[in-house]
Amino acid sequence: QAQRMAGVSLESGYVAAGVGRSEQMMASCSIVPLGAQVTAQDLARLDAAGRAFAERDEQVVVHLERLQTSVDGTPALASPVGQLCSQLNADFLILTGDRVTARNILHIVGSNSLAVSRLAPSALATALAVTDPHERDTGVTVVDCGGGTTTLVMFAHGHVVGMSTIPVGGNHLTFDIARQLQVPLNEAERIKLECGRVGTAHSVDAKAHDASVADVTSVLISQATRALIRQILTSRASSLLRTVAERLERFQTASAVCALSGQQVVLAGGASRLKGFDGLARELLGRSVRCGRVYGCPDFPEVVQEMPFAAALGLLTLVPKPVVVSAQVSSMLEVGTLHTGAITSRHVASAPRFSVGY
Repeated sequence: QAQRMAGVSLESGYVAAGVGRSEQMMASCSIVPLGAQVTAQDLARLDAAGRAFAERDEQVVVHLERLQTSVDGTPALASPVGQLCSQLNADFLILTGDRVTARNILHIVGSNSLAVSRLAPSALATALAVTDPHERDTGVTVVDCGGGTTTLVMFAHGHVVGMSTIPVGGNHLTFDIARQLQVPLNEAERIKLECGRVGTAHSVDAKAHDASVADVTSVLISQATRALIRQILTSRASSLLRTVAERLERFQTASAVCALSGQQVVLAGGASRLKGFDGLARELLGRSVRCGRVYGCPDFPEVVQEMPFAAALGLLTLVPKPVVVSAQVSSMLEVGTLHTGAITSRHVASAPRFSVGY
């Protein structure tokens, strides 16, 4: 219907969605340039080598980030295109998604006669929308509090350097209210949105709030004070933020690059909009914290420059990047060899380094 109203026909698109628990690894790839100088085609071949390794065993790659490119063993400070080179190397961060979840997303989109040009984690797309290039260059971590999960996306030197998912989100806050106040989930969600507050108690907490549901008998199911609601939400939010702090500490101690990303924290997602959540985050994380807002979309109507559209707007940042499909990867590898190391761990803190050459 939207296509008919706009008078256009869509054949493919970029999709941002939850991809389950994402795993990550590092890979080192090397190629011999086709000529004496590095070209954009050589960089595409280098990216293809990294993606080819990542897609072994039918893994679903949701993001491939080229972290560092080296020309004959010397790190390139800028794009190596045009430089004389006999061997081109690169370090990659590879993010993979849950295979079943990703395949179902692709199936649903495909059933609507649309091809998926790229599937990206919604947390990554949101993180790109709520941070500016300067923040991503100096180091920043986006904490995206979604419905079922909370995802940390870490940036440093302009690149994604880490991503971690915690299986707790805003829905768990709703479940806690429903369970402790003995109300249905839709009423618990309403209470959370209208009266939700986390952190230090306020004088208004002593006021009673009717958590009523109109059933067939119009009976008042439950009553609770705002103080109790605050206590329920603060307990869960504090537990979540302590886990976030542990993840940040783990990444910081594992890598000097990841350490740069943990000093500034940007909050995104619906749960982070609860009153007092940012203050509680500053207290428990011990870092500079701000609430996210959409950047870099001045040409769009103000109505879409809001957090609910952050993931869609963040996808625009990914669109210019070339996408190498599996068929291209296969044809390129027919003229080369693929060498891999043994996998000992998928966590970035102890990720093995692989070498791909052709």
